[in-house]
Amino acid sequence: MSDQGPNPILAFVAEQFKRAAMVTHFGYQDEDEAMQLAGIDGVKRAIQNLDAFGADARSALVPLLDDADQVVRVLAARHLIKVLPERALAILKDMHLRGSTEARLAASAILQKYERGELKI
Repeated sequence: MSDQGPNPILAFVAEQFKRAAMVTHFGYQDEDEAMQLAGIDGVKRAIQNLDAFGADARSALVPLLDDADQVVRVLAARHLIKVLPERALAILKDMHLRGSTEARLAASAILQKYERGELKI
């Protein structure tokens, strides 16, 4: 990010991440595996695009930690564990305990992988 505000390209990629995370959420709600996979692929592409801009680019996802959609928050937290470990883990733990069914399941899976050292971040 520059002193002139957020980089518009990074903001655009963060918006793509959000849309893909919402597709994932809708796929969970509809029990539509193809939609879930399409959303997950979109999230992965957005992360790859952010990472291409350097180590600090994932910070563009920080506003998504306060998103109204709980699955968006969970997926953003998952990809911000290296950037903001305390906040990201707190969100994952909160969603694991109090989130919607979809958010609880996603947060639980992420936390289990993280605790076992199997989460690719």
